[in-house]
Amino acid sequence: MLHVDTTRTIDFLSLNKAGGLWPASNYGPDAIIGVIDSRMWPEIASFRDDRMGEIPRRDETGHGTHTTSIATGNYVRGVSYFGYAKGTTRGVAPCARLVVCKLTWSRGGSLTSNVIVGMDQALADGDDIISISIGFRGALPYEDPVSIASFAAMEKGALVSSSTGNRGSDLMTVARNPWSLTVGAITIDRQLAGTLTLGNGKTIIRWSLFPGRNYRGILKPDVVAPGSQVLALWSPKVATDCVGRNNLFLSSNYNILSGTSMTCLHASRVAALLKGAHTDWSPTAIRSAMMITVNPLDNTNNPILDVEFSRPATGLDMGVGQINLNKALNPGLIYDVGVQEYVNYICSFNFTRE
Repeated sequence: MLHVDTTRTIDFLSLNKAGGLWPASNYGPDAIIGVIDSRMWPEIASFRDDRMGEIPRRDETGHGTHTTSIATGNYVRGVSYFGYAKGTTRGVAPCARLVVCKLTWSRGGSLTSNVIVGMDQALADGDDIISISIGFRGALPYEDPVSIASFAAMEKGALVSSSTGNRGSDLMTVARNPWSLTVGAITIDRQLAGTLTLGNGKTIIRWSLFPGRNYRGILKPDVVAPGSQVLALWSPKVATDCVGRNNLFLSSNYNILSGTSMTCLHASRVAALLKGAHTDWSPTAIRSAMMITVNPLDNTNNPILDVEFSRPATGLDMGVGQINLNKALNPGLIYDVGVQEYVNYICSFNFTRE
């Protein structure tokens, strides 16, 4: 019951060396991408840099290694997850510069103060794009540390790309803001399925997808990107799964995960490539270009479906549609919004000091 990413989603998103966003941005070498997660495992082939010094903190969950390699991992041929999703793995912006901040630990979760410090440090490091797959459930924009820190990032000229979360498709499951890019998840055109056959002969194959919904006058997600069963790197010290009655733990340098954390990193790297191609674009201009040029149709030219209910997805499920990388390079029209316009938006709610 598995699927793919970086051995497939690069092609699915139509990134290629012949033309479009990759050559126009020179693969993003001047863009600095900050990933706020559980850090990574730097010796793995996609990240290896023999000139690096001692690594103080490593990825003890695997999540940070997985998401980071979606963004900027180098080319590695002949990879798979126990034979599934064979191919060449590479990140969306393979030449972009990478800054990784560790905020989550094996015990799970992250302190609010750590998130704010991490995002402030990312700005101090000069990051152009900040990718964060951490959310605070039910938090209002003025109480949500991610939203508050994202506003500061916008003021400094950095775009924050955040996941919608994986809490289902009910209304108001996403508490985000209009100044950051919020990304929902879609499936892609390749499925690697294992069949579960029950004693009565019934066969079960089930897929799930968790798009975001809207909140307090903000339609979210903004866009959707590949996020279903994504193949990417994994920490070798963290078991990928266990099998059998004796719980035999499996270890691999790759894993296949689903969720909006995966979509967030795809979008972050697209933003980095756009920044490389258009160095004078603001965070809002980049977000606008990505939203204006989306595709509302799937690869069969039919409306994208909400897989939970098998019906056409609406703006509450997929935002304006699926990111279209090469069209975003030359959108023809973008809408730019400054700090004061966002301040006016916040003031329109008539919040009190309390």
